[in-house]
Amino acid sequence: MSYWPFWLVGIGIASVPIVHWFWLRRMFAVSGRYTAIVDAATGATQDDGPAMSKDDLIAALRDATASAFGESAVGVAAPAPVTTSAPPQSLVTHLLFLGGLMGGAALARYLSHASSGMTGGGLEPGFVRFFGSSPAVAIAVFVAGGMLVGFGTRMAGGCTSGHGLCGTSRMQPGSVVATACFFGAGILASFLLGVLR
Repeated sequence: MSYWPFWLVGIGIASVPIVHWFWLRRMFAVSGRYTAIVDAATGATQDDGPAMSKDDLIAALRDATASAFGESAVGVAAPAPVTTSAPPQSLVTHLLFLGGLMGGAALARYLSHASSGMTGGGLEPGFVRFFGSSPAVAIAVFVAGGMLVGFGTRMAGGCTSGHGLCGTSRMQPGSVVATACFFGAGILASFLLGVLR
C-alpha cells in the first residue's frame, strides 16, 4: 500500500477546519456534535446560564473594568460591539456531519483494502496478534476503546479536532496541553505494543 506524502496530508487536514469555519462560521468540533445528538435523544438541554441583555452585559463589563483598573479606565476606549452567538444547529445538521465522517471512513477503508489486496474481516495483523480474529472479541475491543475515548474526551473538554486542530492553531494553552496528552498517550501505547510483540 502506498501512502500520500506528508505535506499533502497536512494540507488536507488543515483544510477541513478552515472550510468548516468559512462554511458554517463555527469551530470544528466532532465531540460537541455528538454531545448535541445525545442531548437531543435524551431530552437534556445545555444550560448556558442566565440570559443577559446587551445593555446588561456592557454594564457588567464596565463594572468589572472599573473594579479591576479604576473608574478612569472605563471611558478610555469605546465599547466593542457585542455579538451574540449563532443559533444552535439542527439535529439533522449534526447527523449529516457525523454521517459524512462515517461515510468518509468507510470509503477510505474500502479504497485502502482495494489497493492493498486485503480481504476478509480486514483486521490489522497487529490487532490479530493481540486479540485474535474473533469478530465478537473485535467488536468488544472496539466498543471498549470507543467508550474510553469518549470518557477521555469529556474529561479533556474536547477531542482531537477541537483541541488538536482548532485550539492549538489559536495557541490556547488548554488545547496545547490536551493535545500533548493525546499524542503522548498514543506514542506511549504504540511503544508498549511494539515492546510486547
